[in-house]
Amino acid sequence: MTNCMENAVIRKVLILVALTIILPGSALAQQEHSSMLLKESSMVIRDSIASFDFKAGGEKVEGLLHGPAVTYTYHDAFYPLMARGEFEILFGSTDFKRNGGSSDSDDIIINARGLLGYDILYHDNLVLTPYTGLAMRYWNNNVSGARDQSQSYYYIPLGVETQSSLMPTVDFGTRLEADYVFNGTATTDFEGDGGRSGEADNDLDFGYGLRASVYISKQFEAVGLGLEPFVRYWNVEGSDGDWVRRNDGTFENFSTQRGETLIWGASLTVHF
Repeated sequence: MTNCMENAVIRKVLILVALTIILPGSALAQQEHSSMLLKESSMVIRDSIASFDFKAGGEKVEGLLHGPAVTYTYHDAFYPLMARGEFEILFGSTDFKRNGGSSDSDDIIINARGLLGYDILYHDNLVLTPYTGLAMRYWNNNVSGARDQSQSYYYIPLGVETQSSLMPTVDFGTRLEADYVFNGTATTDFEGDGGRSGEADNDLDFGYGLRASVYISKQFEAVGLGLEPFVRYWNVEGSDGDWVRRNDGTFENFSTQRGETLIWGASLTVHF
């Protein structure tokens, strides 16, 4: 008799646990279709223009960059999970300044990001999504007739985004994020710059980034159109040393200095 009662209690507990897990996901799925904030599958194409400013020691790179980006987002219709992939390219002509002089240079930045988040829906009109993931950033600065330098590093994003409906066809949102750089490499091809020749490969062991943006989008019959101002900041520590050959036959232990990057601009967005 006791065993039967214990089994009945266990069954009730298991049913309660199952309902606790299942019902929030089901409720979110139902609310999702009523609010349209969490489309199960969506894609955003961006065209961005941004001011670029990099400083490291006595060097400075500044100019205007532009380029496309594509973002694909999946919101699970049963459990409140978000998965996202992002790919972006920014490029343009810049000014390289050092020791009072200036040279023309070309820059390209590539960002590739994979994110996983958890959707929290409030009152059918506000979605809060904390997220993390793994991302890669590549930056190349080619100074005409001097040197070609690139940095690539992996980082962990930790952020939160919000979505809300201002009216049935207009959405508004914000994104705040901090990034932790845990592994990277700086490669410099001197091409005779500074009396050096050959190439230096330096490890980048630590850095951090911050980014923020706000957006507003209007949904039409087939697509949505939007505007998204943004700002991004990077601070990457100096590297260890690597031996490079000088033009006079001697060797120099070359290392990169701590660099700061500020990018701010706006994106025109098309939502599918």
